[in-house]
Amino acid sequence: MRFFRALLPIALFSATAFAAQPVLPSSFAGWHKAAGGKTTSDPAAIDSANPGVLKEYGFNAGEVAQYTRDGRTLTIRAARFNDATGAFGAFTFNRAPEMEQEKVGEGAASAGNRVLFFRGNALIDANFEKTSAMSVAELRSLAEALPPAPKEAATLPNLTGYLPQQNLVKGSARYILGPAAMARTDSPSLADFTRSAEVAVGNYTTSLGTASLFVISYPTNQIAADELKLAQAAAPDATIRRTGPMLVVARGPISPSEARSLTESVNYDANVTWNERTKFDKFDNIGVLVISAAMLVAVLVVITLAGGFMVGGMRVWLRRGKPEGAQGDDFIKLDLKS
Repeated sequence: MRFFRALLPIALFSATAFAAQPVLPSSFAGWHKAAGGKTTSDPAAIDSANPGVLKEYGFNAGEVAQYTRDGRTLTIRAARFNDATGAFGAFTFNRAPEMEQEKVGEGAASAGNRVLFFRGNALIDANFEKTSAMSVAELRSLAEALPPAPKEAATLPNLTGYLPQQNLVKGSARYILGPAAMARTDSPSLADFTRSAEVAVGNYTTSLGTASLFVISYPTNQIAADELKLAQAAAPDATIRRTGPMLVVARGPISPSEARSLTESVNYDANVTWNERTKFDKFDNIGVLVISAAMLVAVLVVITLAGGFMVGGMRVWLRRGKPEGAQGDDFIKLDLKS
């Protein structure tokens, strides 16, 4: 215990030093950072309305900065997370349905003077005082200036890929990792995040209005089976089914047939990663080894036969024309008598 207490100040110092590092570059595409920016480890300084949500996504540092260019100003709130999963989740949480998709970083959306995008493990919320035709292109330069996420933390989640695209309300898909973000949905008690739940949710246009579809993923099939009963008790009016380690829940103004069709369109696909070689080169193939051994034996037999014929032929050639008695004995004999 004393050892860990001794390490605590070092850990706190390291975390503080990491948080003190700027998230944003000093300049990009002609924009220059003005004095007075703030680097912080407090998520409330980045999003005062949802600091708990940022923590759930793994927030570790942020920066609020203002840039100037040709008399114009640009205010940026940047959040850095432990991995790209956190940045992606925070992007989906903050993206508004009215935003238009943009090509900046690894995902972007814009509305009016605001552009929201993420790259690696960083989320950028940019607000222009006045936009121009080049505003989005300028932010691409900012995205390129941001450091990429570490290799081990760069993988994006694929859970939102299970949401069917037909009748999905544009910009409504969210990726959720905790109860604070889940509380912003119409079914906050569906998922048990103490059992490592991950949630993808989207809104769907139905004949009766707009309904929600939840895809809740758990680590194992058994946990999902246990949580199925709890979800049915928490939402008796919902259509719920289990597929592998996932629960699929349709809830809201939707007819039973539409709900059944929507939930049945989600099916768990087990992705198996085979990290052993399935093809062998000529040095590892057992068939090639056997053939090579057989060829070596054949070569040795040929060499042996050729050597035998050569030695025998030489002896015959040396003996020709000599009387039989003068040819000498083939073997040396010792006449030992007792």
